[in-house]
Amino acid sequence: MLNTTHSVLDLPDGAKIAYEILGTQHLSSCQPLVLIGGMSSRRTDWERLANSLSHASLSLWNSEALVFTEQGMGDSKLTPEKDERITIESLARDLLALLAHLQWKDLSLCGFSMGGVITQQLLFLPYHPTRPVNLPFRATHVLLAGTLCSTLKDPRYGLRINRNVPDRQLTLDEKREMARGTLESTFDPAWLANPMNFKRFQWWLERMISGGR
Repeated sequence: MLNTTHSVLDLPDGAKIAYEILGTQHLSSCQPLVLIGGMSSRRTDWERLANSLSHASLSLWNSEALVFTEQGMGDSKLTPEKDERITIESLARDLLALLAHLQWKDLSLCGFSMGGVITQQLLFLPYHPTRPVNLPFRATHVLLAGTLCSTLKDPRYGLRINRNVPDRQLTLDEKREMARGTLESTFDPAWLANPMNFKRFQWWLERMISGGR
């Protein structure tokens, strides 16, 4: 199980990135794997995979795994002003700051959903037209799952995000209703229609609006 205690990286703008490293016993012998989650995900969402990788008995799969939470979600925090504009590029630069802090020279990247887009943006930062930056590491392997390499234009797919957010603190019921459409768009409609999955969906919904465990 992931620890309730974790490390925190303080970014120059005052934001905080929560992260945890599993399998540190493999640091000298194996290459670390960076797990990058999707929208609203937290480091705890990687628990089963990260623990399996860090405790595998076969030396081929032994790996140090880095799990973290993107800015503004879960244990990670926004800047004190809380007025920043979060973009894929800004999230990629946050990840770059974290990897630079860890000083790993060779690593593998695994991005899921939005995390896959962040991964791709990270690798293209050296070619940014106005703010290029060198990567202080070498990515030897890149794994992309459930993600895109271009803008999704088909209206039948993608996350349904409610942009009509009132300028005040939301109640739990309001958060629940705003998150419901986004969460539903990540599941198969047939799965959602099955009454046996109702409790499981509600569990995800409550977890999504509460900020984690």
